[in-house]
Amino acid sequence: MSESVMTRSEALAALTWWRDAGVDTLIDEAPRDWLGAASAEDRSDDHQAPAQVSPARERRQLAPARSDREVDTAALATTLAGCDTLEALRRAVESIRARPIFADGDPTSGVMIVGETAAPDDDRTGKPFSGPAGDLLDKMLAAIGRDRTSAYISNLLLWRGFGQATAADIATGAAVLRRHIELAKPRAVLVMSGVAAKALLDTNVGITQLRGHWVDQTVGDHKLALLPTFNPAYLLRYPAHKRMAWADLLMFKAKIDAN
Repeated sequence: MSESVMTRSEALAALTWWRDAGVDTLIDEAPRDWLGAASAEDRSDDHQAPAQVSPARERRQLAPARSDREVDTAALATTLAGCDTLEALRRAVESIRARPIFADGDPTSGVMIVGETAAPDDDRTGKPFSGPAGDLLDKMLAAIGRDRTSAYISNLLLWRGFGQATAADIATGAAVLRRHIELAKPRAVLVMSGVAAKALLDTNVGITQLRGHWVDQTVGDHKLALLPTFNPAYLLRYPAHKRMAWADLLMFKAKIDAN
């Protein structure tokens, strides 16, 4: 029997699932019985010659940093602190990198929706959550009596073309997002992304454990309630999880309707 080979879409779906489940470390390139008895190699002393590194792993280790995406964190902090309006923040974001997909909706609504990253359809429309994922978000908002005119929508990563976001990319996005939240002053934030939730909450816990639990947060001098849930793009790939997302939406509706 020939060995089964994953298609690109299947591999991406699997990687997305592992990421959203909280997997953040690759232990080895092949399956291994880590609970079994230690091998002779594992028991060898520290003076043994180092193990061979595969060419693929060596290439990953030696890959150069992408300097075009590096941001001076000290300068960024100073710039963000000087932004006292959302328009000033937008201009600052544009100075970091061109063509950001900044936000959509009403920043005075008191309700903020945060996703993960701009998608190809977002780049075309200039608005976050466009395309099929945006259509699903619109339906989700309608189900709780909201739409894009009665919510404020943005992302952790505001630019297209990130590919696999680095830790530096996420740190930059998180700094901008915290200032964004501080200026918009929402009373409740629905974080529809495991990556964004982990960045805002400073945790390594995956979205499947974070979702469905309110977290009280203070961003700058602004206090708010934050609820993590699944991203619409993820729900399109795993529709069975819409049941959990619907429970989260009902929790979100109860909170914003009560205030």
